[in-house]
Amino acid sequence: MAETSGYGHGVYGTGLPYGIDKWGCLVTPISPLQDAVAVALDSNITLTIEDEDLIVPSSIMVEVDGGSGFEIAFRYADPTQFKTGWDGPASQVTVVEGKYTITIDPSVDLGPATAVQVRVTASDYTGNPERLP
Repeated sequence: MAETSGYGHGVYGTGLPYGIDKWGCLVTPISPLQDAVAVALDSNITLTIEDEDLIVPSSIMVEVDGGSGFEIAFRYADPTQFKTGWDGPASQVTVVEGKYTITIDPSVDLGPATAVQVRVTASDYTGNPERLP
């Protein structure tokens, strides 16, 4: 009898000593939400990365495009995790029960009418890449 994993994605086979992980890390939610308008200029970017299996911490990277192309804002494996320009006082990463919550506080507020894009990279120990809800 097969059952689904904790998030309803991985299928566990009968008689196997381990599950078959078919899905990568879930990135949710990214705030501000996609296509949000009238976002405060001093807003932070927040997101949570989770997986039914363990996430490879060194694979976690967040890139932000604030209008001049994507640049690395956060990389978990680096000694200085938050990069210059994205390392404001509220920037932090917390890990609770295998969930990584990342808050990126731009050092300088983004300009009005700036379209911001966020790209997240993370994988689990089976090599599955991230997925969005």
